[in-house]
Amino acid sequence: MQVELGDWLPELPALDNPGCVQAKNVIPRAVGFSELDGMESFSNALSGACLGSIWMTDATGAAQNFAGDSTRLYKFTSSAWANAARTATYAAATSWNFEKFGNRCIAVSPTNAMQYYDMASSTTFQNVGGSPPQASYVAAVRDFLVIASVASYPYRVQWSGFNNSELWTPSLATQSDYQDLPGRGGNIRGIVPGEYGVVFQESSIWRMDYTGPPTIFRFDEVETGRGTPASRSIVPVGNIVYYYDWAGFYAFNGQASQPIGNERVDAWFSRNCGDFTSIQGAVDRVNRIIMWAFKSRAAPTYNDRILMYNYSIGKWSWGEVTTQFIAERRAPQLTLDQLDTPLPGGIDSDSIPMDSQAFSSNLQIQAFDSLNRAATFEGAPLTAVIETKELAFDESRADTNAILPLIDGGTVTVRFAQRNTQAVTASYSVSTGLNRVGEACKVVTGRFQRFEITITGGFDRARGIDIRTRKAGRR
Repeated sequence: MQVELGDWLPELPALDNPGCVQAKNVIPRAVGFSELDGMESFSNALSGACLGSIWMTDATGAAQNFAGDSTRLYKFTSSAWANAARTATYAAATSWNFEKFGNRCIAVSPTNAMQYYDMASSTTFQNVGGSPPQASYVAAVRDFLVIASVASYPYRVQWSGFNNSELWTPSLATQSDYQDLPGRGGNIRGIVPGEYGVVFQESSIWRMDYTGPPTIFRFDEVETGRGTPASRSIVPVGNIVYYYDWAGFYAFNGQASQPIGNERVDAWFSRNCGDFTSIQGAVDRVNRIIMWAFKSRAAPTYNDRILMYNYSIGKWSWGEVTTQFIAERRAPQLTLDQLDTPLPGGIDSDSIPMDSQAFSSNLQIQAFDSLNRAATFEGAPLTAVIETKELAFDESRADTNAILPLIDGGTVTVRFAQRNTQAVTASYSVSTGLNRVGEACKVVTGRFQRFEITITGGFDRARGIDIRTRKAGRR
């Protein structure tokens, strides 16, 4: 009897679960799961923990990467983060948010003046002209630079003059103005850029559409009683914005939100997340997954768990990975003359492989590790644990003497679990390896049975198991 490894559905009962009850350190696929690799650092360290990172292209189409910690802003060159802070010391930042506006990288922090880096001419960040207020969030909406949660107004949205990041005095001539959001939505927690803006409050979502003078932007509250407590949970992918609400995970299409975690992972996440404000998301376009890093209830210094959602097929999984910050990245192109920087000892002695995603011009996901270094998910494969649903064998007990894991690669061990009633906890066997024909052999008798598979050493695809079972004799 074959059992497929379907969706990870930890909120549903184990008995006859439509998917599986555990999917740890794996990536969800249309059929089964693939391996999740650990992090492999490729850069020097920032002076402190990463508080924000972004990539963008300059006017020539070249990729540029920026990051920030509590006292500095950085630009990535070759394989090194170079200090690009202005001469004056930054006040201790708690976060950095970035946006591209024209050929400028704009950086905002609630404790510092708005900064810019001209990608054609700057060597360091500088204060943006026009005395814009300090703000927590920034986005480009059509031809305007928009900031939100402004200075002493956590519910205010303010925008620059038309196509000019240095015009901030409200004026019909320049179209610069601001809007204080009314109602009970609470503080603003983020803003999404695009042809229209999406503003997230703690319990409201607003859409801002350009209308021209005299109103400039029209604000419509498209969701009430729904928003986010976690600004970094907001992840736009195409015309869909994914985010975490107090009630769980949702996808917003510009008009309304649809639940994506209800009766699937929302309750599991609520039980396992120790700090909802720590949630931090990013998209991995290669694998078509969104990663939401978060802190477990063990109260670690940094996020130590990752919840993964494959948005193309609607499947979930999770992993044990420690990250400071995760973000999308595109590496700058290197010439042969520039290889001395990432490989000072030469290609024969230095450890970064030249086929690493750290050198790829493709979009990828990066994370900052606990040592403040940028890393890709190309390290050693993590130990994967997948547990099948619980099977019921009619009204009698069954003898299972072997299972054949349908897994391509890796070193596999299996634990057999059984119970005779739903009123007791399942009893697990010790781990059993595979014999020369690829089967895990152990005689287990029980009316209800499930199987826990552990995979080490990496694998391509885990899609199911084939169970060797028969009806048990009467005693």
